[in-house]
Amino acid sequence: MDHPILRAGFALAPEHAARGADARHTNCALTYSSGLGGGGERDMIMVAYNHRGLSGAEPAPAGAVAVALYDAFSRGALRLVSPDPSAQPEVEENMLSHPADRLRLRDGVRRPAALLRQPALAALAPAPEFGESGLPFAEAAALPDDALDALMLREAGDIQHAAGTCRMTAHEDPRGVVDPELRVRGAEGLRVADASIMPTDCRANLHFTCVMIGEALARRMG
Repeated sequence: MDHPILRAGFALAPEHAARGADARHTNCALTYSSGLGGGGERDMIMVAYNHRGLSGAEPAPAGAVAVALYDAFSRGALRLVSPDPSAQPEVEENMLSHPADRLRLRDGVRRPAALLRQPALAALAPAPEFGESGLPFAEAAALPDDALDALMLREAGDIQHAAGTCRMTAHEDPRGVVDPELRVRGAEGLRVADASIMPTDCRANLHFTCVMIGEALARRMG
């Protein structure tokens, strides 16, 4: 599982362009509850960027406002393709396969479209486009649901929050890769302590979550 994201990208007005190689890539973020599709609390996140990468030694003169699912219901698969441990596995994230994910992300797309029309934001973020499509973001957000779904499926990326490939299950449920002590079932002396053990999606960035998993396991083993 992962957090699918869609971006409104734009060339920043020159006076607002990031300066220096150390300029922050992400300036701010907020989470909110969509109230749709059973998403629960804080199922969505918006992120604002002052640049999307370096152009030589300087940040590229472009920014973005993005919206993403912070609690995705869609599930993918990871498959081993060879007994050779150096062979890369086959990964299919299968993002936006669940209808509730598409419902909430459609609503999510329409929220930054409204924000980008506000004078203060429009002045520093002219002519926002939908992902890499070249389509004006407002035009994309106004599409009928089916057409917007097709566009989202083409343009959605991930926040590099892949998780759940070694999911933990209860002692009485042998279907998981690891048990509640994070011991790999069927292997002696092997435990896993990272995002792969998460049995459900995580409404957070994964760094501190993984630190917590590691520290919890260290205390149990200590």
